[in-house]
Amino acid sequence: MTSTEGNVRRNNIYISKMPNEMSGNQLWPHFSKFGKVVMVRIESDVSDEYQRAFISFRDTGAASRVLRKKFHTVNGFRLPVFPIDNWNQPAADNACYCWPSDGKLNKTTDIAMPLNGSNMLSLNDDCLEIICASLNLRDQVRFANVCERFREVFTMFSKREYKTLQLDSIRKLTLGEKRDFFRLTGNNIEHIIGNIPMEVQDRVIQCMAVHCPNVKKLCLDDIPIMPDCFTRLMSSMTKLEELTWCERYYHDEFTESLQHLTKLRSLSVCGGSVFFTGKNIRLLVNVRELKLFSCKNLDTTNLIDACKALKDLTSLDIRRCLHISEIFYSNLNIYCKNLEVLKMSYPNVAFARVALLPKLKQFELLDYVPTGILDYAIFDALVQHKAKQLEVLKIVAKNALNSQHITLISKLKQLKVLFLANNDAVTDCALRKLSKLRQLEELTIRGCAKATSRGLLDLFKNCGKLHYINVQFCKNITCEFVKEATFVLKAEKSKRKMPLQLLVYGSSINYFALSLCHEYLATKRESFFEIVFHNSNPYLGLDDGVDVYDTWEGDCWIDEEDNTFSSLDSSDDFYFPLSEQYDDDLE
Repeated sequence: MTSTEGNVRRNNIYISKMPNEMSGNQLWPHFSKFGKVVMVRIESDVSDEYQRAFISFRDTGAASRVLRKKFHTVNGFRLPVFPIDNWNQPAADNACYCWPSDGKLNKTTDIAMPLNGSNMLSLNDDCLEIICASLNLRDQVRFANVCERFREVFTMFSKREYKTLQLDSIRKLTLGEKRDFFRLTGNNIEHIIGNIPMEVQDRVIQCMAVHCPNVKKLCLDDIPIMPDCFTRLMSSMTKLEELTWCERYYHDEFTESLQHLTKLRSLSVCGGSVFFTGKNIRLLVNVRELKLFSCKNLDTTNLIDACKALKDLTSLDIRRCLHISEIFYSNLNIYCKNLEVLKMSYPNVAFARVALLPKLKQFELLDYVPTGILDYAIFDALVQHKAKQLEVLKIVAKNALNSQHITLISKLKQLKVLFLANNDAVTDCALRKLSKLRQLEELTIRGCAKATSRGLLDLFKNCGKLHYINVQFCKNITCEFVKEATFVLKAEKSKRKMPLQLLVYGSSINYFALSLCHEYLATKRESFFEIVFHNSNPYLGLDDGVDVYDTWEGDCWIDEEDNTFSSLDSSDDFYFPLSEQYDDDLE
């Protein structure tokens, strides 16, 4: 073949396994039979059994003739020959141009404008941009390579379209098209998300390093990246503000490569890397948000050093970091005087002193390995020290609360967000206690089987700021709540925040029952409600998608009536496909 992927003309080939006793001088005579050879380069390593040879021809026809045979015999040795990828072909800069049969590249200056004005170039830029927007990404890159004007149109289009780049969207592009894409759009990209296949990792990272100097957010996952590639990438992204790394091969050395990023404010390392101990976090003195979710080998001493060094740290996530010792929790209020958000797993040591954090506003406690009823100490401490300050409380612990916990929680008067999913302690009596939380805006009681419409209505009447309620899998929450809530919203229309968002998948509030509720239908035009029927979060944990309980081991919500997984039960009348996300459109 004359061309590689992406329409690149081949001039270069290589020999992957050439015996060490051979030299470049032995290759010249043989390959000169196919055309003019301009260069032969030999690469070898003392640890390798074979050498590698790279041969360049003056014209593409010669390389094409060589590649008609997979093996060539030179001086008695059988040598395998391959084309070099298009990245290393001399014609790679013209990768997306079309080559006519005569082998000469058409220049854009050769394009003839029809006298009748029917050529695309006669269209204004707005029309060309509409055409460009209708193309898939590969055709957009080719469109940009037609002529200088099309390139300018695509550049303007990309300033809006490609501020955020999903790496999956370029997966099917050839190497040359990937490079052209980054050349054209790189300066406009501010947010990169996704993963890079191993086979093209080095090339794509090279492109990102060269052409994407303005990236502010980088979220990479499932990438066992090489340290030198990571260092090269980070050295070029001097404007990076947020780095998220969801991969189990993150090393302590990677963190050291970030210390020159003076604008880095958020670092997230997730995925359970066994190579990460938190050793060099202390070097990132400008970081304010630190997420170390499921870092199983996080060392207590390194974490303490980091908290001491990061003076402006406002958010810390150490959920599923189960080997942190008591000394850290006992002195956290001294290390992190500016900490406002703390997310942690329930440890096997005393930790109530975290309630002494001077600026604590959000506290999330994850009991990943259920330990029974939670200790009262942390709740007593929160009531004593943070009753007038704590705004967000999320307790992710299945059936780990009782009525005494509820009583203590009801004393946190400034709570705006409360998450108490999957706890049988959340009864009507408990909801009436929680109705004392007059600042409450969001409530999640997902999977709380003993809560009923009556108890929820009593809470809703007393919490005038409440505008989000998650009652998914609460079988005792029925359309009666919607009916009665309608009267409350009518009476307090000028005071309440509208609409009231209800997540009802798995409850007894279903689409068909609502179609018979005249009170609800009468208020549809006034947008009192936004009812979400689909299962917005298939997990039973935090709203950000943490799979708190292993659903494969039976720790998920089960419909007691038919003993099947409710999320898979298509026979219930509340089930809807995902396409009906916000189907509050009953006719």
